[in-house]
Amino acid sequence: MGQITSSFGMSGLYSYIRHGGPDPEWYSCENHTLDYWYSHGIKRPFFAIYFFVSATIMIFIYASCLIGMITSRLITQHSCYKIMFTMGFFDIFSIIVNSYITGYLCLKGAVFCTHPHLVFLGGSIGVGLWSGSCILVILLALNRFSELSRDPILISFFQGDRVYGTLLLPILWGSFMAFFSPAGMFTSNQLAWFFDPFNGSGKVYTNIPHTINNCIVAILATIAYIKICVKMAQKTSFSKEAFSKVQRQLFLQSTLICSIHAIASYGYVVMNFWAGFPVELIMVGHVAWQWSNGSPGIVYLLLNRKVRAAVFRNFGVRSLAVYNTTTGRPSHLSGDPSSQKASKH
Repeated sequence: MGQITSSFGMSGLYSYIRHGGPDPEWYSCENHTLDYWYSHGIKRPFFAIYFFVSATIMIFIYASCLIGMITSRLITQHSCYKIMFTMGFFDIFSIIVNSYITGYLCLKGAVFCTHPHLVFLGGSIGVGLWSGSCILVILLALNRFSELSRDPILISFFQGDRVYGTLLLPILWGSFMAFFSPAGMFTSNQLAWFFDPFNGSGKVYTNIPHTINNCIVAILATIAYIKICVKMAQKTSFSKEAFSKVQRQLFLQSTLICSIHAIASYGYVVMNFWAGFPVELIMVGHVAWQWSNGSPGIVYLLLNRKVRAAVFRNFGVRSLAVYNTTTGRPSHLSGDPSSQKASKH
């Protein structure tokens, strides 16, 4: 019980607002000078450049896809696109934390005590965004399974305007985690965000809700896609007769997105509890977090013909938009005429 109390005692944005900054009982840096703290960091300009450049590319692609979903009215066609669109907001703001803020801190060779306010705020918001996106990953998996299983209870959560109520879950959970769970703490030594500020306090720093969140999302996502594969096998063929082209596309995209998210979830749980976890794997874990947020836009552009056509049209690249073979005119939504018949939820 003492451990749980400690977690809430060093809670994120709530604690920051209450104390006018990081709680001095848990996050004091007054035992050493600023020069001392800088001497405990490592400047990493190569990684800083990587994060700045890759984040800019990811956000450009992702934002283009989200705008394409709006201009092509995809988000009015299918509940899956509503989930993807909401996930896009969480992902883009997450990239700001795990790439731009991380890149800046890498460039400075920072640890928590060199930039306590930036690290604390970035860490709190980052935890909230990550937790919200985890719920969205589960919702995406359940949405795919509902179409395969035709389970009336699952379908009801995504049908019509009810999907908007369902999408409140990630917002509420993400807000709770940002305000009432411990913030992530960046250290350039290991190029990642931990919950320990490494300020020499001798205290034990944990984030139990975050650990539970990561374990649940990884386990549930795995179970959901195993059940999806079993259900597909029961239908005997992953064919046009059993699935429309849009269903097959959305399934493949959802699988890739959820798989990357699950890898990042497992990685951050392990590295926060295994003291001897290799630094190289810790760095890989952080890059996995970045790609769990940045990869969906790339996946949409490469694998979703409707989104890709909409993006090209928005940039005026008419020659690359696929034409409707029946009318001879550019398809409003996609180069796949059959996809126009996608069921609305």
